[in-house]
Amino acid sequence: MPGSAADQAGIEAGDVITSLAGHAVTSPTSLQRLVLQVSPGSAVVIGWVDEYGNASSATVHPQSGPPQ
Repeated sequence: MPGSAADQAGIEAGDVITSLAGHAVTSPTSLQRLVLQVSPGSAVVIGWVDEYGNASSATVHPQSGPPQ
């Protein structure tokens, strides 16, 4: 989503998030559970794999509410 923490990190549509805050993401449900544990504005490392299989990671600062 444009303006989101994921967008600012460089995550694109089709990329697969593989970790959040040092925890493996194994399903959409596990990602939701992990996101709910992150305090807005805190620094958290997110890992993902792009459509070509290249792994990346970045530190993001998620905000509460919809992206602005």
